[in-house]
Amino acid sequence: NGGTDTKNDVVLGTGQVNFPRVLKAAQEAGVLYYFIEDESPTPKEQLPQSLDYLERVRF
Repeated sequence: NGGTDTKNDVVLGTGQVNFPRVLKAAQEAGVLYYFIEDESPTPKEQLPQSLDYLERVRF
């Protein structure tokens, strides 16, 4: 979590990171696989939502 409070660990697509832009750059760089590191207090609830976001996001 980078030393911040775990309340800052949010579902992908709901925080400050521009994931379409990041994922497009990753695609252009040839990245084939992604890993989600969820250090929130509720990863069992958040991970399915993050996976759903990755399936829906367009870039």
